[in-house]
Amino acid sequence: MGDKMASYAYTNISVGFFAKEAEIFKAYSNKITFKVLNVEKSPSAQGYKQHSYNIIITSNILHATESLHITLVNTRKLLKPGGYLLLLEITNNNPIRTGLIWGTFAGWWLGVEDGCRWAPTISPGQWHSALRKARNQSLQTARLAEELADNLRRFCGELTVLNSLPTDEEALNLAPQSTFINLVDINSPIFKDITSERMGGLQRMFELAKHPYHISSITFSRVVRRESGHVNLGHLDVSDLQQSDVPKAISKHLLQLVALDEWETPAIGADGQEDQQRILWSKESEAFLDNGTLLLPRLVNNVEQNARLNSARRTIYKEVPIRSPTVTLIPPSGTSPPSLAEPTSLVQRKSDSLLWADSSSLMALNVHSDSYLFLAVSKEDTTGRPMLLLSTTNSVAMDPIATLETTIDARTYAKNPSESSSRLLVTAASEILASSLLDHLSPGSSVLIHCSNKDRFLAAALSRRASGAAVKFAFTFDSDNKSGTEDSA
Repeated sequence: MGDKMASYAYTNISVGFFAKEAEIFKAYSNKITFKVLNVEKSPSAQGYKQHSYNIIITSNILHATESLHITLVNTRKLLKPGGYLLLLEITNNNPIRTGLIWGTFAGWWLGVEDGCRWAPTISPGQWHSALRKARNQSLQTARLAEELADNLRRFCGELTVLNSLPTDEEALNLAPQSTFINLVDINSPIFKDITSERMGGLQRMFELAKHPYHISSITFSRVVRRESGHVNLGHLDVSDLQQSDVPKAISKHLLQLVALDEWETPAIGADGQEDQQRILWSKESEAFLDNGTLLLPRLVNNVEQNARLNSARRTIYKEVPIRSPTVTLIPPSGTSPPSLAEPTSLVQRKSDSLLWADSSSLMALNVHSDSYLFLAVSKEDTTGRPMLLLSTTNSVAMDPIATLETTIDARTYAKNPSESSSRLLVTAASEILASSLLDHLSPGSSVLIHCSNKDRFLAAALSRRASGAAVKFAFTFDSDNKSGTEDSA
């Protein structure tokens, strides 16, 4: 669950297990708490607030109790209405090794009086019955209007089926605060070729409705929900009316919405104050029934889009695999430091055309005229000798536009590839920079260059090229870098 949980309570029957578990979960120490819990006893008597947890996760723990029913009832007391119990238990009693190992523990025989004579583990069918008895959810896997009426009749004081939107005469016979299911959209979209008569029928339905859960225009429904807060409006779309159990699904969805609306209404306590019930079930204003599956629209966190939006305000950090061929080094610009990035769109190339870079230049170099390319060092696959690459991108895996093999011995390079590739990169980059600088100088020019010891390769390249270009260079160094003057002058 990672950072998606607000809090997590780790329980055990003894504090003796907590030291080891605290070390395992130390990454979540700000969210996790460790508590003692005997699930055979009342949770509230042990300091737990009833109906306070969204999810309860148990692993091979609930079976080892004197009364499974009491254990499940106590577990249910901890769950919010609509909460989830994730239960992992052994259900196969056939392997003899299970009883031979665990039968030496007294806890294995706690459920003898509860009917578990030879082992506390029970079958899936027995779990089914036990969960239903404890009021947990079971382990489960004519015409539409008439079938809906049959499904809903026992829940209604009075049920009326209309052939269309209510007329003035029909509206007189409908009780105020009624619940409506509108099926008009099934035959034809309700707002296609809308007439004043049909609009009047809609108005009468909304005037009379308490819970107008109907299939109508989503846009219209959203407007009504926003502008008429007292109207509890739901929208259920069905992909195919021929799929099985559509009437049952609509009936169930309607009853859930009605029940949730009632349960969400604050009750007045003995002290005269409103007591808002805390339930986990959510009242869905829009839903879609697709082949028996109820789909709910949700706003999902889009990490990439959020990062792009927030990048205008702050630096965005992201962990990326450094050996991934899609990782690209972005040069610094302005106040922005260099960064690693994964491009959102890449031209897919064959793997045999890609070369892995051992080192590369941070900035693109002026290799010719107005052409700027990244310089990198890689290894030749067959000989193992280092080679120079020129590429339009500065990524780990490059598809170079030019390569140059060197005569450096492969064994010498392999002894310390990091240092060797860095030295070769600096030497080659110095030659490219020197050539680019001389291209912008006129013959007879005199240039003063202030260097550090780290610039000795560039100074050497400029000195070597100076005579042929009729350009004179003078180099100055800080006092701490005098050792480099002989190499560079």
